[in-house]
Amino acid sequence: MVLRAATPDQEQYVLPVEKFRKRYEVMGIEIDELEGISKSGPFMQKRIRQLVNRGFKLYRPRPDNRRYIYKLKPEDIEIIPRHSFISDFGAVQPVRDSDYLACPEDAREIYLMPEVVVNSGDEIDVRKSESRNAWTQE
Repeated sequence: MVLRAATPDQEQYVLPVEKFRKRYEVMGIEIDELEGISKSGPFMQKRIRQLVNRGFKLYRPRPDNRRYIYKLKPEDIEIIPRHSFISDFGAVQPVRDSDYLACPEDAREIYLMPEVVVNSGDEIDVRKSESRNAWTQE
């Protein structure tokens, strides 16, 4: 599955289907059917049409797919060799003290969450048009 991150850069990344199904509800929501979309300006409407034409939908995280996150401190960086680690998919992930480390409840993997990802982690209830911060230390 090709995902588009909910960050200012909106980078795209690939996630194997089995991982996608573990993390997200499989029934996607059509982007052009979201409340308020019809009121957006022509620029946004054109971008939305492009995403719809490419097959993008909004997928909600599965409620049973909890993640734990930890904000790195300067003293943490000092004990991480070379200030980096090797991810589950084999990439070297350099870390800074503004980054977060994340892992699923089973702690089978650990991955990097830059601060911009945590800061853009508002979860929107499309049925109620409400927003809340999806990432908390709790």
